[in-house]
Formats: sequence, structure tokens, C-alpha cells
Amino acid sequence: MIQVNGYRVDQDSMYTKDHMWVRIADERNALIGLSDYFLKRYRNIQSCEFPKVGTRTDRNKTMGVLETVKGTAQLYAPVTGDVKEFNADFLSQMKDILEDPYGRGWILKIEPSNLAAERTELLSAEQYASYIRKLVEAGL
Repeated sequence: MIQVNGYRVDQDSMYTKDHMWVRIADERNALIGLSDYFLKRYRNIQSCEFPKVGTRTDRNKTMGVLETVKGTAQLYAPVTGDVKEFNADFLSQMKDILEDPYGRGWILKIEPSNLAAERTELLSAEQYASYIRKLVEAGL
């Protein structure tokens, strides 16, 4: 785990600049979630909408919405694939998710359809940590 100004970055995950993480779960599936940075910035999540099982997500397209006390946040799919499962405990277990965003904090399990090509568009843990460092230094 990389620590950046109080934010954790999981070294086994890949990231987007929209603060989504992706981690290969097994030979066919990947888990998607929100980074520690995002969750700490928007910790009071009131409601959420995620795609249903069987739905296709398309990279960089809206895949969900979170309502927070700060406003609405659109969630963009980090990779293309078919939704296999969603974390039904995401909203009800927010305290646990804040403590373990890269474990219990996953949102979707998907079967990626183009991960080999799309993986090059994702940030490594080190690149994402550098990105967060820049955001913190800029006061964001």
C-alpha cells in the first residue's frame, strides 16, 4: 500500500483520474471500486445507482451515480465489460468500506472484454499516487 498525504493507494490496482480503481480478481473477472481519495473527499454518500447484472459497461461512459451531501457524482467505467455482480452492501456498510476501500469497498465485478488494450489507458499505482500528490499540493 502506498501512502500519500493520508490517502491509501493499493499497489495491486490500476486507476483512472476519476478515482476509480480496477483490479484483476481472477482469470475472467475484474473488480471496480472507488479510491480512498474519492471516498475520503465524498464520505457522506447518501444513495447510489449502479448498473444491473448483465449490463454492459463501456470505458469512459457513465456507469453509475452517487448522491453525496456535496452533490451528485457521475461514475465512469474504467474498462469495458459485462457486469457479473454488484456489491449490495456498498451503501449499508459505508463505515467498513471507508476502512477498506480496496477490499470490501468494491462496487462491481465485471468480465472485461478489452482489458489488454484498455489497460494501457489506466494509471499504475505509482502514477495514481503521483496524481494524488499533485492534487493535494494544488489544494484540491
